[in-house]
Amino acid sequence: DVTAEELDQVLAAAGEVCPALRAARAAAQGVLGVTGGLIPEFRGEVLERGSVEGGVPPLYIVGSGQGSPCLDLRRVSQELGIAAAGADLLVIEGMGRALHTNFR
Repeated sequence: DVTAEELDQVLAAAGEVCPALRAARAAAQGVLGVTGGLIPEFRGEVLERGSVEGGVPPLYIVGSGQGSPCLDLRRVSQELGIAAAGADLLVIEGMGRALHTNFR
């Protein structure tokens, strides 16, 4: 399993060989630098979400806010909820990737 902090390090290493990942990570870091570390709410347009020159959308890494191996989507962190709203792709990695349900 991997934490959000560890995944950021992996992404940095992958960005050394992949220009697209490097640009997306740089776009996210640029936005977080301007917003004081907060992911902006989705407004429907890539540029409003904080792309850098060239229209590269940011790639954010956000912790789920949960420590158990079961992810309860009713109780994710507010930061994850904001980041996931309107996202094109949501990847859940590490602890908390199994979904919890009381569906019978």
